[in-house]
Amino acid sequence: MRKLLTALIAFLFTTFPALADAVEPDLDQQVHCAVVFGIVAGEQQGGRPGADRFPAMNEPGKAFFVATGTRLIEERQMPLEQMEPYFIARVREVQSAIAQSPNPAKALEAEYAKCLPLFALVAPDATPKAR
Repeated sequence: MRKLLTALIAFLFTTFPALADAVEPDLDQQVHCAVVFGIVAGEQQGGRPGADRFPAMNEPGKAFFVATGTRLIEERQMPLEQMEPYFIARVREVQSAIAQSPNPAKALEAEYAKCLPLFALVAPDATPKAR
């Protein structure tokens, strides 16, 4: 049954290419979520207290980030050398917004929760597993 469904989806996307675009999230939102997942992974790698409340994000976050970077290159023709400064600026923006919230831990959890559904669209094979 799964193979039939996969074949049907592939047929629809090749027959009606606009359908493929309809399932991709907004690129700016995808970038935001890549940043959120990166922040969570960084907190986990740094052993920050409470970071273990999230599923392990190192590998899933990398897959999401690569898919996001690929879209930036393809859709916005972003040169590789601009990728790092672009993401650093986005990370600073998100970290600043979270830090300025009344409860930064809850703010990060809320951002993570908003972004988690995008995994199914961006990197379905890398969706984080609950601990």
